Amino acid sequence: MEGRDGLGFSSFYVPRESFDSLIGNISDRTSAYTSLAEKWIGIYLDLRVRRRFDQRNIDELQTANRGLADEIETAGSKINEVTGQIAATNQELASIDGRLAQTMTRLQQQIDESISKRR
Repeated sequence: MEGRDGLGFSSFYVPRESFDSLIGNISDRTSAYTSLAEKWIGIYLDLRVRRRFDQRNIDELQTANRGLADEIETAGSKINEVTGQIAATNQELASIDGRLAQTMTRLQQQIDESISKRR
């Protein structure tokens, strides 16, 4: 294997150009695989960040929903309270209406009696 520029083994000989080409291909592939691995790692990390961001959004939405549920419950209690007040007011108005009807009836009787006395 003397006098030749290349890599010699006991059973075969690889010329320098082929060896350089092979190493270049390995280097290119290694670089491509490294680049691909970096992209996958980037995608993985991006997905983790997004998941964490999405989880934070979900937590914020759940907190907001709990707040809204509390506000709805408070509003429901106030509505029930006001509904009770309206019912009590309606009863008072019905009572006043009944007394007013009695007063109007008595007043009409007094007017009728007064008219009949004048005749």
